[in-house]
Amino acid sequence: MQAQTPSAAIPHLRKAISRRSNFVEPIINLARAYKIMGRANQVHNFFERAIKMQPGHPMALLEYGEVLTNLGKMEQAIKVFKKRIALNVSVPEFLHKLTVIHKFGDDDEELDLIDEMLAEADLKEYFRISLHHSGGKILSDLKRFDESFGHYSKAKDIAGASFDIISHWKTYDRMISLFTPEFVAERPVFIVGMPRSGTPLTEQICASHPEIYGAGEITDLPSLVKTPGRWQVRQPIYKSSVKSWKKYEAHLGPLIEALGDVGEA
Repeated sequence: MQAQTPSAAIPHLRKAISRRSNFVEPIINLARAYKIMGRANQVHNFFERAIKMQPGHPMALLEYGEVLTNLGKMEQAIKVFKKRIALNVSVPEFLHKLTVIHKFGDDDEELDLIDEMLAEADLKEYFRISLHHSGGKILSDLKRFDESFGHYSKAKDIAGASFDIISHWKTYDRMISLFTPEFVAERPVFIVGMPRSGTPLTEQICASHPEIYGAGEITDLPSLVKTPGRWQVRQPIYKSSVKSWKKYEAHLGPLIEALGDVGEA
């Protein structure tokens, strides 16, 4: 699994499960192996099995909730994330995942929990930033927009990030000038987006044109984006991605060259 070879790991994991059917870890790892392979239904089934065996397993709940989200089973995912929050471990992370997929109302209690956690003096900065983002989303759902903006503003202040609007404009101007009809005529177009944001629908609309072919969802891109850092490619887990990059090299090379500094960012 560490070498990103799930197909080789699966027989061993199944053998481990057959010998100790009540041992949850190989079941979780089997779900992860199928996740790398893009086999969503198997991922769902094995995480569900792991949760039934050990309902409070923290990582299984996290990854099971993510799988349910990707499968569009939002109500189930919300229940899983709420259950995980109730365990009181890594709460800011799960609050953030919950706020992404849940439309909050007056009956939800998560805003009070966020206020309680933000009052803790020893709260780590990255947790504080995450909680402010979650609070902003909840308040936006409740149409309390001034308070919502206040949370987002505090998160920005804590992060200490700066925003250069001129550089931002230049980046988009350069991309607009680059992606001409001539540029994309002989190259694949990747449609990317957040879960449940409409990327499959966008592909289907595009593919309805007689001169466009929709290639479906590419499951190896998540592993590809793990490779760009110089320190990262020295790690064994990333070396297997080199072959995957080669499939796109002819298309990505001209794009990286054209983007220049933008491509380096």
